[in-house]
Amino acid sequence: MSRRVWIGVALGGLLLLAAPAQGVALAQPTRVSAPTAVLTGTVTISGSQSGYVPVTVAKDMKLGDPFAAKYRGVVTVTGGGDAAGFALVQDGLKGQVLLAGRSEAYAPFVKKFGVPVNSLNPDLQDGAEFTIPAGDYRLYLITGGQPTSVTIKFLGGSGTSRLAPTTKVESVVQQVGLTTPAPGPVGGVYSGGGAVSLTSPILQFSLSRLDTSAHTESVMRYCYFLGDKPAGPQPYGPACAAPSEDSPVVLDSAGGSSFLISDEGVGPQSFYGFNSSLTTSRTGEPVKADIAAGVSYTTAGVVTGGDYSQYWLSLDGVSAAALTKAAPAEPVQSAEPTPGAPKPGQPAPAVAGDQLPATGAPAALLLAPVLLLAGAWRNRASGDS
Repeated sequence: MSRRVWIGVALGGLLLLAAPAQGVALAQPTRVSAPTAVLTGTVTISGSQSGYVPVTVAKDMKLGDPFAAKYRGVVTVTGGGDAAGFALVQDGLKGQVLLAGRSEAYAPFVKKFGVPVNSLNPDLQDGAEFTIPAGDYRLYLITGGQPTSVTIKFLGGSGTSRLAPTTKVESVVQQVGLTTPAPGPVGGVYSGGGAVSLTSPILQFSLSRLDTSAHTESVMRYCYFLGDKPAGPQPYGPACAAPSEDSPVVLDSAGGSSFLISDEGVGPQSFYGFNSSLTTSRTGEPVKADIAAGVSYTTAGVVTGGDYSQYWLSLDGVSAAALTKAAPAEPVQSAEPTPGAPKPGQPAPAVAGDQLPATGAPAALLLAPVLLLAGAWRNRASGDS
């Protein structure tokens, strides 16, 4: 798999960009009859159950990347369960796919740097704006089974609108503490993840956090399973199997990639990462897929806690119902993650520092169909907030 990696280190942080192979093209998903709203400059979508509303982008628009300081507040997520957010998907998966989300463990990051947004086929302008071509889209709300409201501020649009999902979809939200089979005073491998059975195409968005009281160096690895259920004392550890090549589905992500985090220091320190994937069938027809995803940190630090949260989204609820020859089912929410050991101690409070690491040349962003971020910020002894 061809891959470009660019690394920028500054102010105790690390930014990584990875470009996996492009995803396969899909046939148009089955359309459903629903009113089509025009995507306005400011949109709020609210509800208690995961689902989508058809929307039309009348002219090319953009979404600022909250990773850039001037766009920090373009996405806000309030309420929700263990993880909540939104996805904006162009019809037929023929263009832009944007995902965003938050979890409770990610609150310090969100407070300082905004809700993380990821694109599966980015076309970033000036390294800070996702392009949204004119066309038909679905705007998804992921709720975690709790009342959720997401507000998005687009560039190039005007007006304000309030929307709610009109079509239910299957959605699974998972949260689990990072665990280790043999906790020790220093170092070890900490991991977490979860498995689901959903109908393709399937989007996944993950948020991870590792807390330490002393740190020298760590390696973060993303892990994916297709077909076989993960098993063993640490199924999402460094030995996690790569996606099977003979699986009926194809996964487009940076799965299996490893990222070095070097940031020496003593005192409370937290490392954050987010990642996303798209799973499609090889034929383009919907198939029921057993898939799993997780993360591991191989670290020489003194670990005080950690968290892994993710949401899964089956994009076409109509196709899922047709496949099972049954009426549309209620969305699955807050499913139990793969069982693991108790959390390794009480997580230390983590507050992000004042600045992000250098973002480097915008050209690197243009090469990245998937954006991965691993950052470390040291808490101020005085309780910087």
